[in-house]
Amino acid sequence: MNPLDALAGRLLLQVGQPLPNIRRLGVRRAERLAVGRPADAAPALLGTLFTLCGHAHVLTARRAVEAARAAPGAELPPPPEADARTLQWRTAQEQVRRLLVDAPPVVDLSPATPVVLQRCPLWQGGGEVSAAALAQWLASDLLSMPVATWLAAWERDGEAWLREWSVTARSPVARLLRRLWPWASALRLPHRALRLHARDGSALALAAQLAADAPLQGAGGVPYATGPWCRQRDREAARVDNAWMFFASRLTDLVRLASPDGPATGAGLLACGAVNTGGRTGLAWTETARGLLVHAVALDEAHRVAACRVVSPTDWNFDPLGPAARALRDVRDAAQDARAVQSLVLALDPCMGWEAQARRQDQETAHA
Repeated sequence: MNPLDALAGRLLLQVGQPLPNIRRLGVRRAERLAVGRPADAAPALLGTLFTLCGHAHVLTARRAVEAARAAPGAELPPPPEADARTLQWRTAQEQVRRLLVDAPPVVDLSPATPVVLQRCPLWQGGGEVSAAALAQWLASDLLSMPVATWLAAWERDGEAWLREWSVTARSPVARLLRRLWPWASALRLPHRALRLHARDGSALALAAQLAADAPLQGAGGVPYATGPWCRQRDREAARVDNAWMFFASRLTDLVRLASPDGPATGAGLLACGAVNTGGRTGLAWTETARGLLVHAVALDEAHRVAACRVVSPTDWNFDPLGPAARALRDVRDAAQDARAVQSLVLALDPCMGWEAQARRQDQETAHA
């Protein structure tokens, strides 16, 4: 095991076994390093410890600290426009990386050439991104049509349109979706969309759950999942139920983030919330490329961090009773094991290393 797994953790995926069939190798509690430190220093430290989506960790940790300093039960306003825009563009960057760099080699395709990435406005201009330029790049390099046209067709016909587009478009992402379709579309992922709000009790309930170190997922019922397919301000979750659509939602998320028009696009698409959960404790959440990121913090009288908990999208999606585990349990054909694991990893995108355990001979006999 890599020594870094002691902090980052590592997933062991076991196909075709009863629940729980996902185990975490190592102890992922890097946030404990923030305990005892000045509260104002904690966000930068956590952004360093959690390098994937580090910008979102800094923002979420800072808002959790602010909430802990607020009046009991107080809800924080949305973050400043500059922070919202940074989150928007960094999230878009993450989706581009997944679609063009990380995912293609998993299915034996070549990643995008440096020339394609260099043309992308997300890596130009020193942090200032032109939405119009990004939309133009998407239209020419990824969609083969104007952003507004593509998005309107998706909103109208959903999976049917996306399938048709992936078959006909000359695009590296369309080619990737074509390659994934035969096996990823068959892997069902029933789930409930994870949503948090300050006013309906869900944020306070999660804070109490974390304080008690209780399991995230229940033993019965449909598990919670989080990702770009179930944004708080979007309706997409109801029509996404398979691994192919989970993965394709990264493209629809990117298109929405880049679209210059519409009330639920751009910075307004990504929800950020924070609430004081009693005394000197605060809970904050931010929608990231992988899904909902949560930070819970408690401060002492000297404004040092007394307790800290980070819950990543991976903690929900790859929980031993979560959607990935249930999908792996239901894979009956041993010949499909490798494809099922590939589909899950691409669809749910864990933020840590992973390995798959081969199905045992006695399992194959039992399933036969």
